Amino acid sequence: MPEKPRRLHCAILILDDFRLTSLASLVDTLDAATRAFGRNVCATRLTTPTGQPARSDGDIEIPVMDSLVWPSDLDYVIVLGRLTGRLWRWSNTVSRYLRTADRLNVTIVGVETGVETLARIGLLDGHAACVPVDTQDQLQERFPEVDFSCASLMLHDRRRITSLGGVAASDLAAELIANHLSPADAHRAVVTLNREGVRPPATPPPLAAPAGRYADDRVRRAVIAMEQSLDRPRPIDAIAADVGVSRRQLERLFHAEAEESAKAVYLSLRLQQARRLLEQSGATVSAVALATGFADGAHLARTIRQELGQTPTEIRKQVG
Repeated sequence: MPEKPRRLHCAILILDDFRLTSLASLVDTLDAATRAFGRNVCATRLTTPTGQPARSDGDIEIPVMDSLVWPSDLDYVIVLGRLTGRLWRWSNTVSRYLRTADRLNVTIVGVETGVETLARIGLLDGHAACVPVDTQDQLQERFPEVDFSCASLMLHDRRRITSLGGVAASDLAAELIANHLSPADAHRAVVTLNREGVRPPATPPPLAAPAGRYADDRVRRAVIAMEQSLDRPRPIDAIAADVGVSRRQLERLFHAEAEESAKAVYLSLRLQQARRLLEQSGATVSAVALATGFADGAHLARTIRQELGQTPTEIRKQVG
């Protein structure tokens, strides 16, 4: 008889001021592993300090299963959100709970705003932690005992895992599945959610949109829209519609602000991301191509030669 798969036991401790995308990405990916197996291989509990609904950054309440669950049978406690406002008086309770989990050798995980919570409690002292680039300096000043980094989607340092939020929370869930079950199970779970595959933890996050260099708000918003869809490039017409101008007007704005066409700026953003992935990750050229919206590795390699005057191999050798 085939061996029955192990079960992955997680408690997601939801506080306040979190993004719904992060929670959905976590839960959907863990649930997808169970659906792929046809049996409950991922047992996930949604909890809050009080057992009352959690409140997202958009002030949407999310019902939960229970208050804090005893951590002895858990593999991971995942913290999402901040101890602010109405939850401030529960700080000591949450701190004691997480420290108990740590003493029981449970791995503590922080996602997006949950990383700040772990740092404030002191559970990241002496550890490396993953945060967005726009909060790194501020958090480093507030919590000098933590080594904050913005160079990857997630970091695993001993029994601490930290991750960016949004869709990156799905990659985190896949990493937990891969560690506890198998990489094949993680891939299967992610594919059922219509994603291309699992991004390795060391994958650099998408480039921060260089929108601040532009004076015109419509150009800034167009560049942000481009940066948010590097893997699946959108038609310039659609981006123009998003910012409320015609394609012709958007092109005039880009030529005035960037001295380039909107299409050229978009390609430049994708190639910058491709270069970073080639330099900072072990992903194959084909995987980098998919992550930056090119048809395949050959298409990416041709474009890099034409635009940057190098090959993917030469780019990697420069940092090797």
